[in-house]
Amino acid sequence: MCPVISSELKILLWIQENLSHPILNKFFIFITTIGDAGLLWIAIGLFFIIQKKHRTLGILIILSLIGSLVMTNGILKN
Repeated sequence: MCPVISSELKILLWIQENLSHPILNKFFIFITTIGDAGLLWIAIGLFFIIQKKHRTLGILIILSLIGSLVMTNGILKN
């Protein structure tokens, strides 16, 4: 095994063994769930659309999400 990968694996295992806590596990499961299906980015886009000052940014975020959806699910996956 490559020495860099070996050292990274040792660091990862140390983190898993020494920094694990039930509250942190629930927190990061929640954070991961928010990221599913782009819900976080949709919420951020809508948040910016509501504000007049940043409406253009919100529209760009939503349009890029739609473009990404069309490109990945509509074209590349097929």
